[in-house]
Amino acid sequence: MQRRRVAFIVPSLAGGGAEKVMISVATGLDSARYDATLVALSAQGPLRDLVPKMLALVDLGQPRLRNALPALFSLFRRHRFDAIVSTMGYLNMGILLGGRIGSGGADIIVREANTPDATLASLRLPGLGRFGYRHLYRRAGAVVCNAHGVRRELAALGVPAKHIRVIPNPVDIDAVRSTTAMRDPGPGRRFVAVGRLTHQKGFDRLVSLMRQTPPDDRLTILGEGPLRADLEKAVRDAGLSGRIGLPGFSNDPLPLIAGADAFLMPSRWEGLPNAALEALALGTPVIASAQSGGLADLSDETSPGALTIADTAERFASAVRNIHARPEPTGLRPNALPARFSRDAVVASYADLIDAGADKREKR
Repeated sequence: MQRRRVAFIVPSLAGGGAEKVMISVATGLDSARYDATLVALSAQGPLRDLVPKMLALVDLGQPRLRNALPALFSLFRRHRFDAIVSTMGYLNMGILLGGRIGSGGADIIVREANTPDATLASLRLPGLGRFGYRHLYRRAGAVVCNAHGVRRELAALGVPAKHIRVIPNPVDIDAVRSTTAMRDPGPGRRFVAVGRLTHQKGFDRLVSLMRQTPPDDRLTILGEGPLRADLEKAVRDAGLSGRIGLPGFSNDPLPLIAGADAFLMPSRWEGLPNAALEALALGTPVIASAQSGGLADLSDETSPGALTIADTAERFASAVRNIHARPEPTGLRPNALPARFSRDAVVASYADLIDAGADKREKR
C-alpha cells in the first residue's frame, strides 16, 4: 500500500502549544503508512530542537501569512499531498481560502487551537473572522477542536456540527513520567507556571496572589514573551524579587513541574493548555482559572485534589492556600491524566480522519 502523504502546517516553531501538538501527531503517525512533512511559515524558534530528524521539515521563511500563501500553495500543488492538517484560526482560513486549487486537491483538516471568541477578539476586523468561520470552515474535510467549549463556540459561529471533531491534545505519558522528580531546596512551598508571557496567560494575577502567601513560598514562571519587562517590574514593585523567578523559556520544564507542590494556570482564556496536561501526567496538582479552556472537561475524570477549577480570584487563592508542602519526594506521584489523552489514542484519532478524507478523495 502506498504511503499517504500528509502535510502538517504551523505558523512557526516559537514555542507555542499548538505547534507542539502538530509535531507530536506528525511524529506519532506510523511511518509505514504515512509520509509526514512539517511545514512552518518560519521554522525559527526553540521548538526546532524538538523536531526529530526523521520528520521532514520545510521552512518557507515567510513569517507573515500573506507573504507565505503563494509559496504554501505552490508547495501543495508540487507535492500533491493526500491530506493537509493546519492549526491556528488565521492560518486555517488562509489555507481554506485557496480551496481545492490552492491545496492541490488534498483533503484539508483544520485544528482550532484556541477559543474562537479569543481569536476574533485579537483581529482588527473581527467581522472577517466570523465570515471565515461561517463560510470558509465549511470547506474543510474536518474541523478538529481540543475541548467541548471550543466546539460550542465553533457551532455558534455557524460551523456545521457534522464537521467538528473533539480530539484532545496528545501527551506521551510514558515519556513524560520518565523524568526525574526534582524540588528546590529550602522550606516553604514551591509553585510553577508555564507559558508565553502574554496577557492571555494571566501571570500578572500570580504576582498579586504571591503577596498573600507565606514569605517562604516560591513561584517559578517559565516562558518568554512581550510582557517580560512588565512582569519583572510588577515583581519588583511588589517586593517579590526573591520569591518569584522568571528564568525564561525551558525546553525541559518537566523536572521542575514534577517537583512542584502545585502547577498554577491563571489564564484569561485557553483552548487546552499542554503544560497543565503534562503536570497532571506527573501527578502534580493543578489549580486553574475557569477560563483555562478544556481543563474543565477533566473535572469529573480526575481524582480529588488533582485538578481544581477556580471560578473567582478568591477561590483560586483559597485553593493555593490549601496546598501542602510535599515531603521530600522519593519518586513521581501517580498519573492523574485520563487515558484518552495518551499520544497513541490521539494519533489514532487523527489517522482515522486522514484516512477518511483520503478515501473520499480517491473515490472522486
